[in-house]
Amino acid sequence: AYIVEKCANATDTPHTAPVSVTIAGSEFRGNSSQPVAVHGRGGAIRTYSRADIVIADTILVDNNVDAPNPPVVNRVYRGGAIEGPAKSLRIERSEIAENGVNDVTASDASRGGGLHLYNTSVDRQGPGDAMAVKIVNSTVSGNLSSASGGAMFASGNLALELVNATVSDNV
Repeated sequence: AYIVEKCANATDTPHTAPVSVTIAGSEFRGNSSQPVAVHGRGGAIRTYSRADIVIADTILVDNNVDAPNPPVVNRVYRGGAIEGPAKSLRIERSEIAENGVNDVTASDASRGGGLHLYNTSVDRQGPGDAMAVKIVNSTVSGNLSSASGGAMFASGNLALELVNATVSDNV
């Protein structure tokens, strides 16, 4: 699993000095987040930053966030493969498949079987603050969320673009 995180400012909104993260020619297989009393976010990759992130020629398969039974009150379980905000995210020539957010109670705390992307901080809602997400020549398939967004759950100020992307057979 991979974590990009920088927080703990006055309002605990993500922030970073200008930084770029590149993941290329990699495989993330069979990773999981299995929280007991905390949030479960990002089975393979979690970001809580304002970084520019590029994921290219990478496979993210069979990664999971498994909620405890019963889920902990006021906790969330999101992003089987990738979870979190960033300044920008570009996914190119990659496969995001067979990932999941599993909650046997199917509560709405579980979202985004493949990806859970958000930019909901109050101070990031201006037109120039949108999180730019571009998925190019990639496949998002066979992902599962027991509640919302089998392929992807996106919320807040995002500019989401799919170019020559296949999104299929997500539940």
